[in-house]
Amino acid sequence: MDYDSKKEDYKNDTEGEKKYYVVESKKPEEIIAAAPTFEGLFQNIPKGGSIAAMPGFHDGVVYFSSLDTHVYALDAETGEMIWKFKTGAPAMTAPLVHNKRVYFGSHDEHFYCLDLTGKLIWKKHLGDIIVSYPTGVVDKIFIAAGKTFFCLSEQGEELWKFVTGNGIFTSPTLVNETIFISSFDKHIYALDMNGKLKWKFGAGHNVSTPLIFSDNKALFTLKKREHHKT
Repeated sequence: MDYDSKKEDYKNDTEGEKKYYVVESKKPEEIIAAAPTFEGLFQNIPKGGSIAAMPGFHDGVVYFSSLDTHVYALDAETGEMIWKFKTGAPAMTAPLVHNKRVYFGSHDEHFYCLDLTGKLIWKKHLGDIIVSYPTGVVDKIFIAAGKTFFCLSEQGEELWKFVTGNGIFTSPTLVNETIFISSFDKHIYALDMNGKLKWKFGAGHNVSTPLIFSDNKALFTLKKREHHKT
């Protein structure tokens, strides 16, 4: 063991005449404090060819975003590129295909809506980086930018917004007319379809996405701490 180069991480202990070194255990609160922050993970994403999001699939076409500032549409069978669309910064959200339109966000703080041929229909500045995945429900589109969760119309009009205490990196989930989102403020939120808070749940740690039982009766995360009703 290369003790001399790592001795600050070890302590000396004895057991009878034997001498040994053990690693100092970190306290739970120290581990939580050392957890990555939203800004540390997502704010300064470098440009490049990496793909940092799940792809979307619709009618034989694969859609995906890239850190090279483009969103691509490929023929799923041949791999041939059908089109690509350039944004102003790296993109790391999964494109959503909903009602014959393609939706995605970018680090340029804009949310984009394209037709299936890759032509821009509209884009909307949301004021912060977009790393969450969009969700479409009937004629409404849900997306987060930074710590703000938006409900938009299919025309890009803001219908309502809800602000959490920190950045949001989540796929919004809709169950029984309730929208579930999670935040790096260590809470999970349940909103009604008008954006009003029903309740929030303190998870005790950064949360990327909520987990919901298949019977829709329980919502949980890795660390249960508290449950606040409004």
